[in-house]
Amino acid sequence: MARKMRKSTAITPVEYSGLQDVIDIPSRRDLFSNADRDAVEIGELYRKAKSSVVDSVRYLLEAGHRLMRKKQEVGHGNWLPWLEANADVLGFDNPRTPQRLMTISGRVWLNPPYVQPLIEDFVMKLLVERRAGRVAAAIMVTHNYTSSAWFQTALAVTDAICFPRSRIGFIELDNDKLADPTQGQAFFYFGSEVDKFLHTFRSIGAASRWQPNGERAPAR
Repeated sequence: MARKMRKSTAITPVEYSGLQDVIDIPSRRDLFSNADRDAVEIGELYRKAKSSVVDSVRYLLEAGHRLMRKKQEVGHGNWLPWLEANADVLGFDNPRTPQRLMTISGRVWLNPPYVQPLIEDFVMKLLVERRAGRVAAAIMVTHNYTSSAWFQTALAVTDAICFPRSRIGFIELDNDKLADPTQGQAFFYFGSEVDKFLHTFRSIGAASRWQPNGERAPAR
């Protein structure tokens, strides 16, 4: 059950001393007293994310995008009153949840299922979202299936890539044991902070910039 978000003590309705007895001037909170459609839909996305492990990332990212658009729409000074007025339908666990959702929106860490057709579906979905501008930056780890069509498609548009010097063991979901990998991996980076990616990932293997045509760029 979603809990009502705690009200911020820093926000109080605007008081119109004197004039309030003459004409009925609503406070900013009264302006948002009825939950709007955006709040209802964002709250539904948040509840879906909490109930679905498979689709949780997609729902949370969409909720973050919708919050960012709503914040711009309501304008300066009206954001916190809007959150308070729609707390019930939003259903956030605490007052920091909206900011967290907006922060993660557009930044993706992807470790897709390593079976067909799911791995191709996940990779292509990331590339579509990146091209549409809904993903600002992403790191994706996959097996280094360099002969696969989805691998070559991702390689053609990646900004940098890292091939670890050793195989990565993944923890098995059922028994928490470290699986014995039979294949090497690759880390794809999509974004503008290539230098930061290279600085971090060169400690685990060969990392390089990648040209749009799929050729390795000169190292800096």
